[in-house]
Amino acid sequence: MSASVEPQVEKGSVRRMLRNAGLYGVGSLLASLISQFIDPLLSYNLTRSEFGLVGLATTVSGLLIATYTLGLDGAAGRLYYDAERDPEQKRKLIGTLFAFHLGWLALLFGLHEALGPLVYPHFFKEMPFVPYGRLVAVALALNAVGAVPRAVWAAREDVKKLVQFRVVGALASAAALFALLGIWHVGPSAVLWAELVAAAVVAVPTVRFVVKTFGFAWDTIQLRAALIFALPMVVHLTSHWMLNAADRFVIDDVLGLDDLGLYSAAYKAIQICITLNLSLNAAYVPQFMRARTDATQVDFLGRAITTLLALSVAGALAVAALGPTAVRLFYSGSFAGAANLLPMLAPGGVFQALYLIYVNDLFQAKRTSIIPLLTLTSGIANVALCYWWIPRGGLEGAAWATSASYVVLALLVGITSRLRSKLPWERPRMLRLFGIAAPAWLGLWLLDGRLPLWPELAAKVGVLVLAAGALWASSFLSDDEKHAIVQTLRKSLRLPTGA
Repeated sequence: MSASVEPQVEKGSVRRMLRNAGLYGVGSLLASLISQFIDPLLSYNLTRSEFGLVGLATTVSGLLIATYTLGLDGAAGRLYYDAERDPEQKRKLIGTLFAFHLGWLALLFGLHEALGPLVYPHFFKEMPFVPYGRLVAVALALNAVGAVPRAVWAAREDVKKLVQFRVVGALASAAALFALLGIWHVGPSAVLWAELVAAAVVAVPTVRFVVKTFGFAWDTIQLRAALIFALPMVVHLTSHWMLNAADRFVIDDVLGLDDLGLYSAAYKAIQICITLNLSLNAAYVPQFMRARTDATQVDFLGRAITTLLALSVAGALAVAALGPTAVRLFYSGSFAGAANLLPMLAPGGVFQALYLIYVNDLFQAKRTSIIPLLTLTSGIANVALCYWWIPRGGLEGAAWATSASYVVLALLVGITSRLRSKLPWERPRMLRLFGIAAPAWLGLWLLDGRLPLWPELAAKVGVLVLAAGALWASSFLSDDEKHAIVQTLRKSLRLPTGA
């Protein structure tokens, strides 16, 4: 692609960040709504044990994904900014990474096919290699093909393309699942087949984009620099798997597949929060990478961090308030116990957002070698807490262990980031935000399950309205921000300016 049509490098803008976050948010919302519509359907078509088997397969997929992507998406996303103004260097970088990645995926898939029948009976006894292990491997390979292209789109702030592919993938998965589960009654493997179909639908145009835009290349120097950045990310992402998913292995080990199915349904809560955080982060990172070393952008960075955390807090409170009601209304009665776990899982989403803010600073400084140690420590803490709390508190112990582990992760990465340099935090605004959000979350947790369904929902919405009103009445928002919000609402509601 010629330099004349490349996106221009712009100064940081909270308005642009919010616009991009809004586009990501719309795509995430649509994909999440499709998922939230499908999960209740699964609860009526699968037993809790079968739901647990699907959750186990998803967990295995999460364990293997780091070796399939090899951290090359992170390397492409970070090194793209170094080559941004040099089209030839950029072409060699992306072409080399993509060519190497295709070869790596072919090798890895062959190894999985050869060793899978030997490994799965020993490590994943309840999940046979055929069909589950093989379906996981094929879907992983197809998904990983798009890792480098997605990183390029994110760096170029090509939000619409990322959103389109996400929504198309979700729709393809939903359509395949309806056919496989509702018409052919395939059983729990239908979920994995649907994921494979979605990955295949998205893989073709992503490959076409890279080949057409950058072509294939081979630059040993660029590849070496990328692997130095990327390989520590394999340990980092695998450690993240311990943080995100080890609780399900412990639940399966201590409580059994039936309880694992119940917890897998509840874990959708924090997945919604994480999806929101990643959408916000995708809009934030390109501007952060360009603004971090620019002294004139300090104020922008402070406002951007505050905005990201405020939206993450709002999402976590919404999940804590509305999530339990959604489970009780739409899921099969056998999954009703999942509702009680959502308020306990929601705080983990906020600390995951805090971790993202700090880890971006380490990525920008290319200090990737320390990150795996931090995430590994947090993952080990998650496993230890799970084995300590689950036998004593059951699934509630697992939920608290997950949230506590995200606190550990945010603290470790935050301290490491601050040893390098200090991010421009708006401390007074942060104190107001969390000083109002923490009591609101506590009120939502204490209300949950205490009243009949609809009065409880009304009370929870009241708590959210009071929290929003308290933030508005405090000096958390500046006059300019309040004015911008009012004008946006007026335009959305088509009210006259003087209304």
